[in-house]
Amino acid sequence: MIVSVNDLNQFTNNYEDSPSAVKMKTDMLNAAQNVVVQYLGYNPEEITRTEYLSGFGINVLEASAQPIKSIASLLVDGEPIDVETLKVDGSTIIWNRTFPHGFKNILVTYTAGYDPVPAEIHSTVLRIAALMLQESAGNIGLQSRSFGDTSRSFVNYTNYNNYLKVCEPYRTAIR
Repeated sequence: MIVSVNDLNQFTNNYEDSPSAVKMKTDMLNAAQNVVVQYLGYNPEEITRTEYLSGFGINVLEASAQPIKSIASLLVDGEPIDVETLKVDGSTIIWNRTFPHGFKNILVTYTAGYDPVPAEIHSTVLRIAALMLQESAGNIGLQSRSFGDTSRSFVNYTNYNNYLKVCEPYRTAIR
C-alpha cells in the first residue's frame, strides 16, 4: 500500500483507532490508491510483474509499468530470449532484433516501479483519501442557491483531476 493508515491519521489529524474507523480509513486508502493507479495506468510500487505483450514487428515493446528495473525472463512465441540482449528505458523494452507480429505472443517477467514511491504520488493518494474520509462524514458538498422566490440545491461531486495533475510525469503511454 502506498500510504499507511498512520500517514492518513497524521495528515488529517484524525487518530480515531476503533476497528471500524481503521477499516474505513483502510478502505478509503485503497479506493484513493485505485484512483491514482487507474490514472497512472499501473501500480507505481516496485513489484515483480508477469504479463503478455503483443509484438508489432519492431524492436521495442511497451510494458504496462515503469520504470523497469530488471527483466527476469522474456519468451517470444514460447522461446526464451537472452535477457542480456535487452535494454530498458522507462517502460520500454528494446531488443537488438525485431519482435515478431502477434497478439500477446511475448511473455515477460520484470520488476518495475518505485521504492520509495515518489512524493507526488504518495501525497496525491493521501489527499484523495482525506477527501474521501471527509465526504464519509456527510460532507458531500451540498450547495443551495436562491433565485428570487425560488431556491435550488446542488450536489458537488468530487473531481480528483486537479489532484492527479501532479502525477502526470509518471503516467505510461499504455492506459
